[in-house]
Formats: sequence, C-alpha cells, structure tokens
Amino acid sequence: MEVKPKKCRYSKCDKKFIPFRSTDPTCPNDTCRRGFEAERKKQKELKAKSYNKRKEQIANMATSHLKDTLQLRINRISKLLDRGHPCMGTGKDDYTTTAGHFFSIGAYPELRYHLMNIFNQDADDNSKNGGRGNKNYEGRLVSTFGLPVYESILALKRKIKSLHISGSELKDACRIAHQIIRKLESENKMYTTSERIEKRLEFNQLLGIYK
Repeated sequence: MEVKPKKCRYSKCDKKFIPFRSTDPTCPNDTCRRGFEAERKKQKELKAKSYNKRKEQIANMATSHLKDTLQLRINRISKLLDRGHPCMGTGKDDYTTTAGHFFSIGAYPELRYHLMNIFNQDADDNSKNGGRGNKNYEGRLVSTFGLPVYESILALKRKIKSLHISGSELKDACRIAHQIIRKLESENKMYTTSERIEKRLEFNQLLGIYK
C-alpha cells in the first residue's frame, strides 16, 4: 500500500515527508521531532494555566456569593432580634429597616458579620449618617444597652484585626445562620433589651466566625 506524504507538524518546517508510521507527526529528524515536542509541551502548559485560572475565577465567584449570602443572613438575624424596637440612629418607631453596621463594612470588613456590630437602623439614616461617629446612634447604644455594652462594642475594632474564613467555613456559617433565622421567625416575638444582647452573643458563638 502506498504511503502518502504528509506535512510536518513542526511550525518551523513547511516540508512534506513520507512517514514510517501513519501517526508520525514530523519529519524523521531530531530538529523537527524535538521542536514539535517542545511546542506541544508549551501548548499543554498554556492550556493547564488557562484551566487553573478559570477554576480559580469560578472558586472566587463562589466564595464571593457565599460571603454575600452570609451577610444577608446575618443582617436578617439582627433585624429579627431588634424587631419592634426603635431605629438606633433616629429613635423612630416607624421606619424602613436596614441592618446598620456601627463599624462600617468598608472601613472594617473584619467586623461585617459580628452581631454586636449590627443594629436596626432607618435606611435613610444609615445611608447618610452611618453608625460610628453618628452621635445619635452612639447615644442610643448607651441609653438602650448601658455603658459596658457600648464599650464592648467599641473594643471590637481593637480585638478583631482581621477575618480569615475558608469556603467550607462560609458554607457552615450560612447553614447555621439559616437555622437561626428559622428559629427566630418561628418564635415571632419582640425580644427584651437584655435578650437582644444575650442572643447576639449566643449566635456569634454558634456561627463560629469569631472564635
């Protein structure tokens, strides 16, 4: 059977050759063989690099989604604990409820999930005045919970300097937060001032984010 010539697959060779085997990719010389092998190795490395980069991007997207989900659930817990109580910033009873972070997420991301850093606040007041530095918010923390609680909240930024939480820990915290929400929703009650603090401390322990 006649063997037809085929084009050498080494990019720097444009010749045709008669292969010894039909699967031979290059001319039967070391230059073409080694050159082709080096090119194929480089292609495999680039493909693996591209795959790993995409894998990392997907993992980062998943982590980002988990962080956002956990934040929503932590905020929901805070809202349920403070249900029926006045806005911490304005003192109003009738207001659009948001989870008002005393230490802002932007400036103190390590405190974003800490329930002692989050209390119900009017949406407009939260947007315009925030928590820390808002004298009304700070004053109501003291008048509502007492000076020792206020001072323990102030101490959070000194005690917690960073937050390192893995993907599996985020998943666990999301699951536990969901269970806490279901429990609070089923109780359907307005918690006392002391219960609002006691349960925040209890749930922080259950969530396991701040050990």
